[in-house]
Amino acid sequence: MSLEVKPRSYRQLQFDKSKELNMKIIVKFSILLLLSTSCSNNNMLINNDIIIVDLDKAEKRDTLFLSTLFKSVRCIPLETNDKSLIGSIDKMLVYKDFIYVLDVRIAKGLFMFDRKGSFVRQIGRIGNGPGEYSRINDFTIDTDNNNILILGERGKILFYDILTGQYTKTVVTEHFRTTIQYFNRMLYADLVEFPTTPSSCLLQSIDLSTGKQIDKYIQADEFNKGSSVLFTSPDAPYFLSTMEPPFLFRHAFMETFIALTPDGVQPFLTVKSKNFVSTSDLEGVDAREGMMALGKKNKIFTLKNYFSKKDMIHFQYVEGMNKSYSVIYNAKTKTSEIYNYTHNDILFNSGQISFSSRFFDQSGVYESISMHFFHVFIRFLNEGRINEEIKDQLTGIDEESNPVIFYYEFK
Repeated sequence: MSLEVKPRSYRQLQFDKSKELNMKIIVKFSILLLLSTSCSNNNMLINNDIIIVDLDKAEKRDTLFLSTLFKSVRCIPLETNDKSLIGSIDKMLVYKDFIYVLDVRIAKGLFMFDRKGSFVRQIGRIGNGPGEYSRINDFTIDTDNNNILILGERGKILFYDILTGQYTKTVVTEHFRTTIQYFNRMLYADLVEFPTTPSSCLLQSIDLSTGKQIDKYIQADEFNKGSSVLFTSPDAPYFLSTMEPPFLFRHAFMETFIALTPDGVQPFLTVKSKNFVSTSDLEGVDAREGMMALGKKNKIFTLKNYFSKKDMIHFQYVEGMNKSYSVIYNAKTKTSEIYNYTHNDILFNSGQISFSSRFFDQSGVYESISMHFFHVFIRFLNEGRINEEIKDQLTGIDEESNPVIFYYEFK
């Protein structure tokens, strides 16, 4: 697809100005390493029913049409006003009647909307007072106690009442981290501390009352080719964005999705291929070069864009220079199909922008267009490349508008 060059909008200029700072943060995080203490995989549960997807034996197909998975799409334009100005969606959760949107880089806050996109409130804010943070890294929802947990700077977990948005307390955790997931009355988080050994762990559980580490899981040399360097992005987060079990965790070089279960942490789905990135492929890879360096090796890495419904599992993997392939796994037949291309024929009638799940549940998948391509989406909208039944839902949307969320309902 050929993209035209055009003047940047005010919102896009904000985004561009943030990129330099954001890259510095990424490089800083990329060189952070994990705990020097060793980590045993004995605390990982054995899963005798683990799903195995063998890419080398999968049936190869050309195009996956989203209309084969979804029966409809609905637009949710997020209300744009002085209190809800959002540059990008780095994470979203949908819980009960509300949508929670995290913008780490531009607005640097967590925003609450209803399911129609009307702005409700901001949760916490930048500052130095009680209930404020100098940086927001991630958030999760404690469904047992109706709390929103925000991961701030230096491992601080800030608690807010989900009904009122009021700040209640702060718990300081022992080890610095970048992402969190609440499950079964515990908090789970990645491990990011210095120095490291190949036997370091990638995941930990935390006591929500004390902030103390309970246990460590996922030995790097067994599950992530010995690497604990941070490589992540909104379309490939560590914890998959959902509110329903299984809650899955993955690292950039892991062949296996790890599940949080009531009984403990265990492997859930593993991907096999002779072309998957190996330990030797990672030798000498500079964290500053990141995925570009690995792409030149033309190997498979980064399992992403996961969502599922009953017996169907969808995910993508990257091979080579940012070429993504879609995989559909049928749990009944235990067979897999690999698609060279994914075509969003539900939203677009001509041209398209890559589809990436931001949140999913049993009913469907929520997507948003990244800030990099929002001006392209607006151009497509003005050129009539959006399907007519969808275009009618986008009246008044322009480049200065907040991001639009699309909800795709499963067939």
